[in-house]
Amino acid sequence: MTRRKSVSALLLLTLLFTACGETVQQTSIDSDPVANSDDSTTVDDALLSDNLPDDLDFNGRELRILSSQEYEGFGDGLHMLLVTENSGDILDDAIYQRNLKVMERFGVTFVETPMTYNEAHTLVRTSVSAGDDVYDVISLADRNALSLVAEGMIYYMDELPYIDLEREYWNQTLNESITIADRQVLAYSDMMLTAYDFTHLLSFNKAMIDELSLDDPYTLVDSGKWTLDRFNEYLAAATSDLNGDTIYDENDRYGFVSDAKQVSPCFWIAAGCLSIEKDDSDIPRFVMNSERMLNTLDRVYQLTWENDYWYKQLGVEEIGYTMFSNGQALFCNASFDALFGGIFRASNVEYGVIPYPKYDESQERYYTRVEGGFPYVVPVTVNDTEFVGAMLEALACESHNTVLPAYYEVALKTKYTRDDTSARILDMIMEGRIYDFGDTFLTGCVRDGFVSQTFSSGQPMTASKIESNTATVEAAIGDIVEAVTGE
Repeated sequence: MTRRKSVSALLLLTLLFTACGETVQQTSIDSDPVANSDDSTTVDDALLSDNLPDDLDFNGRELRILSSQEYEGFGDGLHMLLVTENSGDILDDAIYQRNLKVMERFGVTFVETPMTYNEAHTLVRTSVSAGDDVYDVISLADRNALSLVAEGMIYYMDELPYIDLEREYWNQTLNESITIADRQVLAYSDMMLTAYDFTHLLSFNKAMIDELSLDDPYTLVDSGKWTLDRFNEYLAAATSDLNGDTIYDENDRYGFVSDAKQVSPCFWIAAGCLSIEKDDSDIPRFVMNSERMLNTLDRVYQLTWENDYWYKQLGVEEIGYTMFSNGQALFCNASFDALFGGIFRASNVEYGVIPYPKYDESQERYYTRVEGGFPYVVPVTVNDTEFVGAMLEALACESHNTVLPAYYEVALKTKYTRDDTSARILDMIMEGRIYDFGDTFLTGCVRDGFVSQTFSSGQPMTASKIESNTATVEAAIGDIVEAVTGE
């Protein structure tokens, strides 16, 4: 059974936050597919304004929203309206105030129905196929959203009225990476916090660094010397058969903990590789068989399966968090969502956060994996696209002014980190965010397909393994491209 929550538009609160938004530049795909990524976070001097007409008034109309989530209470970024009052939580209060401001300005009421993302995907396909106009906007897992693009069931974001995709509150870097044939079929704005939630990083145990007399990771990151080679040295120093039984299990200490499926993509993206990039015609193509990619995956295999530096963690992400919190790991794969979940704050471990290591010192910058997200889409059964487009634009702008500063500058950098340097390093992590098509939209046949199956079985990735899966991946790409271009 789903629950419906409605927020009255009659309440009005004073906006408490000054803007601190994200200024970004577009990514250009060239011989180094992520070389020109720039997703820096800066502080603006004034609030942004959208270009919506001043006289828009929808006379109490409801905006009907279907919000996907993994399960009840999963991830702050998966919610848009499940905040009905000020609670004292900095992020919840910002979301509440954003909604009230938009509702008051346009004379609208928001009604939200949350359900699991698979249920939402099924419901949308069924309702659109039947021609039923049930929801105005729907948040879906990115892979599910793309499948509806291929089936012609949702409007492309670049064809909706009032939406100005060139504005700062539409995420320029990520959106550039998810165009197809120069069409913005899907897009992220600053109201879609999952594009931040699923940003990956490494947390490290500060006390263990001191105990092992290792160089300060922050210093290595700042000097550009945080590389796969140095990472390997740290893992070797930290890993220990604590009980001396010669068997590495949950009772021992490891250099690195992470769920198996997260390992490979975090490292290949950090090394400046993509599994799928786009050609000069903005068409995705499978490029995983590059020498740099294969070298990266081979090195990752060595430090995980060939050595005992990584706890063989298959399928249960919480195991790694628990081991790290118990002081049994030097490094732990984490994400902004994990930090918000209070997973590390509840432990006694003093931790810092840093990006994943570079391929080598010649790599100019650090790159950060964005695992995916839940973009909002508009089904083709919606007749009044002007209403929906105006609401998405207004919510994007007001999220930039109100919610994103609360999320990033106040909560994440202050409440959920434990030192001033971590806050500065978070900016560095944000600057290098990358969205890889094979890790996100086509995860079923790439990351969670043959890549995860190969790695989880303890087998090295080889050129022949990639080649044997190339036809499947290219067919999936071809289906999407044909749906968008008709060719």
